[in-house]
Amino acid sequence: EREREREREEGEKRRQPSTGSIVSMEGRRTVMVEDGDEVLCVATSRFREKAFACATERGQLLVFDLRESNNTKASLTCVLSSNEAATSACFHPKDENLAFVSVGMTVREVDLRKLAAEGKAKGGEDEVGRLVCRTEEEVGQCAVSTSGGHLACADDSGTVTVIDLDRQRKGGKAGGSQAVKRLVRDGHQNTICSSVCFRPRQPWDVVSGGLDCAVVLWDFNKARAKLRLTSQSDDPRTSETQVFNPPMVHALAVPNTKSLANHVACARGDASVAVYEICKDAVRRRLLLKSSKGHSSSVGHCCFAEYSADRHLISGGNDGRLVVWNWLQDAEGAEDLVSWSGSHGSKVNWTATLPGSSENVLVADTSNKVSVYTAS
Repeated sequence: EREREREREEGEKRRQPSTGSIVSMEGRRTVMVEDGDEVLCVATSRFREKAFACATERGQLLVFDLRESNNTKASLTCVLSSNEAATSACFHPKDENLAFVSVGMTVREVDLRKLAAEGKAKGGEDEVGRLVCRTEEEVGQCAVSTSGGHLACADDSGTVTVIDLDRQRKGGKAGGSQAVKRLVRDGHQNTICSSVCFRPRQPWDVVSGGLDCAVVLWDFNKARAKLRLTSQSDDPRTSETQVFNPPMVHALAVPNTKSLANHVACARGDASVAVYEICKDAVRRRLLLKSSKGHSSSVGHCCFAEYSADRHLISGGNDGRLVVWNWLQDAEGAEDLVSWSGSHGSKVNWTATLPGSSENVLVADTSNKVSVYTAS
């Protein structure tokens, strides 16, 4: 019995971060979705410092404001579909009143001013918001460019669809051939494209990741793949026929800080987070964040920390753990880059951050709650 206790204590010590750069995570509280829906995505807005939106499995978009005294209830609620999940959401970076939500095989633009005026909007998918895009398969994620001029969505057919929002509005027809480009060739064919994001300060670059273990850099203006990287090409030690926990790409994240904008982080199925550096003609792996202090199973999501100017990288996994990585620190190995590691308790669906020194980390899991942490 004493031997087992000692082994358990030693195992816990190994999971603790090194003392070089420690981040504390404290003050956890929860915001609850009233109807018991699982929260699939959390979106934050540069205009709303302590507000965030949730997309749920019952097709809802809910907006919460942490500054309100009764912040356990959503200030705005929109039901986009009664029978399909709202898989992701994002705010327009230039217009604080617009949000985009993916529901089933569609992406819709929602005007938050109308929701505020009505208090609560309910209806079928043809009644709420403007239809922006319709895809061949279910949309896993949508993302908007930093300029607000383009929207990208990744779907289960492996296709990345990019919409020119300005041209579409002028044309007045969703899905018009002049406004929509579909990126397929040399991409994620015959597999799910799980994640997509635009590169800051690179007006024609979009990055996608898929369950084929590949990361693809696209020039969507020319509708072609510029670079394609797989786990096998980036790590020769990885077997091409790896069966258990293959490094499928479940999520992508890019930093907004100008000096770091050439990096992209990938949450992978092999319990790691890979950080790549995109050069002019190549993509190279800068870091592989995999540690005994980190995740023991698939990493479901990751994000760069807005509160630290992207110096920290947060990951959440199927093992219910949260890890804060000090990824810019000089270190001999990934063990020394773990600033904090702890149990969240449930499989993590999404992570997001807010600016400020308190209540700045948001975590959605398989429950109907969003956990709010303070990282300091």
